[in-house]
Amino acid sequence: MHLDRVFVQLVAAAVIAAVAGEAGAAADPKAPARRELRRRILTIDDQTLGSLPELHVAGGSATILTFEIPVRENGALMTDTRGLFHPPTQTDKTVILVPKADLTQPAALSVTLSDGTVLSFKLVSVPREADVQVDVVLAL
Repeated sequence: MHLDRVFVQLVAAAVIAAVAGEAGAAADPKAPARRELRRRILTIDDQTLGSLPELHVAGGSATILTFEIPVRENGALMTDTRGLFHPPTQTDKTVILVPKADLTQPAALSVTLSDGTVLSFKLVSVPREADVQVDVVLAL
């Protein structure tokens, strides 16, 4: 139950940060163009299994990954040696990532599911968009 409250708080914080960013961009004409916040479905099948799917993250905004299969306890591992991310938060079928700032270099995320499947992702920041939620679908 505690993890559900943490999840709701992180989602609320992401929404507040996005709204505050939009208000700031509207007030300052020199501000960079605002990011489009996206929710998308990422299908991983036999043909894409060998590729490294990109997740677009933005500083201060939560990116929520959802999975159909539960995530193994402590199954989300990041190669963030620069301290750019808050520790990932997990619930049964979600992983929540919050970078402290936009990334200047890619980072990597590995997620191990309860059935032993290991999925790897490339984390990058792009100026025009950020993933707010990515539903990961396995079609292997």
